[in-house]
Amino acid sequence: PDIESSRTAFRALSESVVATAKQFGASDKTLYVFHCAMALNNTGADWVQAEKKTKNPYFGKAMLACGKITETFIGENVK
Repeated sequence: PDIESSRTAFRALSESVVATAKQFGASDKTLYVFHCAMALNNTGADWVQAEKKTKNPYFGKAMLACGKITETFIGENVK
């Protein structure tokens, strides 16, 4: 219904994806876990993406480059 509830739902989904990557690893790509300390009223939130360049889904164009890599999962077929 609004952007804040969408961000909260995305946070829960991202937490599940991070937990899955920790348990099973990455498949064929390297995955990066990013963290934005300012997301969700400065409580912070993580997300997973395949690109190393930050693309913050919590703030979009307003702060697309905000965030830092906190974990990396190397894919099994990455050389």
